Amino acid sequence: MKNPVTVTLVAVALAALVNGYYFATGTDLTVVVSRTLFADMFLVLTLVPVYESVRLKLVSGNEELVDRVKAGLKPVAMYTILLAIITFVLFKLFGEPLVAERIEALTTALNEALAKGEIDDVQKTNQLKLANQVYSSSSHVLVVLIGNLFTGFISSLLAALLVRK
Repeated sequence: MKNPVTVTLVAVALAALVNGYYFATGTDLTVVVSRTLFADMFLVLTLVPVYESVRLKLVSGNEELVDRVKAGLKPVAMYTILLAIITFVLFKLFGEPLVAERIEALTTALNEALAKGEIDDVQKTNQLKLANQVYSSSSHVLVVLIGNLFTGFISSLLAALLVRK
């Protein structure tokens, strides 16, 4: 693969396959989310050094460290944006039953605590609102964006320092 865009698209395809598999076969939301985030970040960590190696073979001359880091972040940004879209779609398709299961379990536990007098209606309502925010597709996509961009930055920095001609 001599084209850096091809490298990025292959990484996105692999991430989409892995995420699709975990979302389609997952029974526990926490396991699905943690496995998909791990797979995505692992691909980001491998994407940047491969991209940098390909790019350095195509480009002649020495570039500054900042330019190499920027060059490494470009495929990470493209990968992350595409992956966020894929994650949103997968979460909407397969994540809703997992979220409903979590909300139902929380509602049952809160109703029991309410019956025992441990909490009041306001606390129950606040807990359910918070759970709906935490288990929403937008919060999951935000975690994917922030996590992959941060991991990509670290990977770009390391690749810029270690991958040389």
